[in-house]
Amino acid sequence: DGWQFGVDASQYGALGEALLTAGDGTARPLALYVRHDLELDPETSLSIDVDESPPAVTKPGTPGRWRPDCALSVAVAGRTVARYRCEIKTGGGSLERSQRELIEYAARETPVIYAHVDVSGLPREYEVSFEQFGETSRDTPTDADQRSLDDWADPE
Repeated sequence: DGWQFGVDASQYGALGEALLTAGDGTARPLALYVRHDLELDPETSLSIDVDESPPAVTKPGTPGRWRPDCALSVAVAGRTVARYRCEIKTGGGSLERSQRELIEYAARETPVIYAHVDVSGLPREYEVSFEQFGETSRDTPTDADQRSLDDWADPE
């Protein structure tokens, strides 16, 4: 019957990225992580815009560059409250030393979510572990009238 093909590293990595970014956005693992990180309750209206081609990060005096797998812009009640860059590894993948250095540098400006996707349970399930580099600001610099996440909560 069908033709068989081997899976190369980039295809395997794309599988993990698709598991974390595909779908309607409300139940994606990254959305659940963001909700947890920002300490939002399940009823809070949350919107996440995913940029699948964010710009590369370079560090002065350091060779190479790091290209995040995606970037997230998070809005609550229509107002941007946080931004993240993401690095997604699938299976046995891990951060290279140069990647870690550039991620730590990038996280000074924008928090970086490092997600490790274990696909060994597919097609039934998969597991994701998260590590965050940098701190999430609970205030948004783009809207001076808003002071905290409580200001963005949906009215009851």
